[in-house]
Amino acid sequence: MDDRNVQYPNRFQLTKVDGTDDIYEIIPAPGKVYTEGTFINKFALLKDTTAALFGLGVDNVPDDVLVFLGKYNQYWWKRRTSGFALVPNLGAEQIQCVEWQGRPNSGSYTPTNHIRYSPTVTVHEDLSVTLNNPQVLTFTPNGIGSNLQVLQGKYFYLTKQVNSVAHGNWGNIDYKTTPANVIYYASGAPTGKQNSADSEDYTYVAEAIPAKTVTGKKELHAGPWEYVRSSNRNAYPDSGIHDGYEYQFLGIPFENSVLPLRVETGSYVGTGTYGINNPCSLTLPFEPKLFIVGDTDGCKGTKGNYLYFALPIFLGDTYEKISWKYGGTTATQYTLMKREGSTISWYINFTGSGSDQLNGTGTTYYYYAIG
Repeated sequence: MDDRNVQYPNRFQLTKVDGTDDIYEIIPAPGKVYTEGTFINKFALLKDTTAALFGLGVDNVPDDVLVFLGKYNQYWWKRRTSGFALVPNLGAEQIQCVEWQGRPNSGSYTPTNHIRYSPTVTVHEDLSVTLNNPQVLTFTPNGIGSNLQVLQGKYFYLTKQVNSVAHGNWGNIDYKTTPANVIYYASGAPTGKQNSADSEDYTYVAEAIPAKTVTGKKELHAGPWEYVRSSNRNAYPDSGIHDGYEYQFLGIPFENSVLPLRVETGSYVGTGTYGINNPCSLTLPFEPKLFIVGDTDGCKGTKGNYLYFALPIFLGDTYEKISWKYGGTTATQYTLMKREGSTISWYINFTGSGSDQLNGTGTTYYYYAIG
C-alpha cells in the first residue's frame, strides 16, 4: 500500500452551493500530485480469499484475523480431568465351589439354598465390596448345575468354597461361612458335581465353576485432553494434578514453531552420598519432558547397573515417590523425585549406598533429556 503524496496535503477550496446562502462544498486543492496512493476499501484491508484462509467469512474485519493469530502468541497448557475411582478388581480365575446342603431324607421335604447375586457392585473407601440391590437365586440339589448358569456375568456372595484351585479337581470343602467373599462368574459351564453325607445324614452337593475373587482398588481415571491459554504465564500450573485436573505446560505456539526438539546429554561422577540430606540434582538448559539416567551397563539389570528413568512431566516442585528400590523387597524402600523448572532432583528414602541413588563413588553416570 502507498500513501498519497501531494504538494498541498491540507489545502481545500470552499465553493458555494448554487441556490444557497450558507452551504459550501469543500474541495481538495492539493496542487501537484506526486503519488496517487492506495484507496482504503475492503479489497485493500481484507480480501475475501485471505479471510477464507483463517476460516473467516466475507463480513469479517482485519481485527478478526489478528484475534485468530493472537491466541497463538499466548501461553498454552493442556489439561484433563484426573482423579481416583473405586473400582472392582478381578483376581485370577480359579475353581470355586457352590454348595447345596440339607437333610433331604427327613420326610418328603427337600430344603432349598439361596445365593445373593447382582450384575454390579459397589467398592467402598476401605476397599470392601458389596452387591448392588442383590437378587436371590434359589436352588435344590438336583437343579444346582442348571441354576448356576444364571450367575454367569454376575457377582455373588460365596458362602462355601473349594480349597483346591486345580481346574477340574476337587479339594477339601471349607464349610465355614465367608459372606465377605465376593465372586465374579465370568463364563464357562459348571465343571462337575460332588455328593457327600456326614454322620447326621446331612447331604452336601457341590458344583464347581470357574470364577474370580473380587476385591476393591483405587484406579486413576483421566478424561480427554483439552487446551487452555492465557496471556498470564501463571494462570495455570505447569504440571501435576490440581483441583481435579492434570496439567502440562506447552509454551507459546509461535515460539515453539521456531524451536526444534531439544535433546541434552551429559554425565557426572558419583560422590557416594545419598539420602534426603544428600539428593542428586541436575540442572538442564530447558525444562525436560523425558529424563533418563544410568551407568554404562544399564541394560544388564543388576542392582548396581539398573537403568533408572522417570517422566518429570508428571512431577511438581515437591518430592514424589516415582520408583521402587532396584531389587527392593518392600514397598517402604523407594526413590523420590521432583522437578523445579529445568532442575531435576532425587534421593532414596532408605539406608543403602550411593549406588542405590545412582551416585556410587567414582562411578560415571550418563543422562539424557528431551524437551
